[in-house]
Amino acid sequence: MSFHKSTFKGRPPTSFFIYPNYVNCVQEFDKGKVKSYDRRGELEGLHLSFYISDRTHIYNAVVNTMKCAGFDQLEKNYGFNLIWTGYTQIEDILPLNRYQKINHFPNSVHLGRKDLFWKNILRMKLKFPTHFNITPHAWVLPASYAEFEHVKSSPLMQSKMFIIKPSASSCGRGIRVV
Repeated sequence: MSFHKSTFKGRPPTSFFIYPNYVNCVQEFDKGKVKSYDRRGELEGLHLSFYISDRTHIYNAVVNTMKCAGFDQLEKNYGFNLIWTGYTQIEDILPLNRYQKINHFPNSVHLGRKDLFWKNILRMKLKFPTHFNITPHAWVLPASYAEFEHVKSSPLMQSKMFIIKPSASSCGRGIRVV
């Protein structure tokens, strides 16, 4: 791995990681446009490490990718460069320094949770019907159970199947087809 000065004033350097051999690719970048950091000064004591928060599951893909890139996994929430966590709030990001990154945007829960995502799509679909006709109709139960039952009992829907997904689950847990 090497560090290269940012082309933007006041921004931290960019990290370039060497591709693993099994990828069969050579990493290319224009050496005339980026200057290597000599690792003196503020980068002298930089140790690449990551921490997995107790607000999320430990995924082997994350651990293996980070270790392959030269990051050490930390057991405690201290001195990390990257924190892998669940949904974040602005309070999670404010104490981070310029070399610490987080895997979520603040309040991004509305993108990842199917029930909240649908509520936002429906709100926009009602306001702009043609522009937001991007997903099949959904019902958030039990709040819209009466509407769902009415649609489900119509003659056109008798032979249709529906996917039921729990509102706050991940990795396919709790999904059923009815």
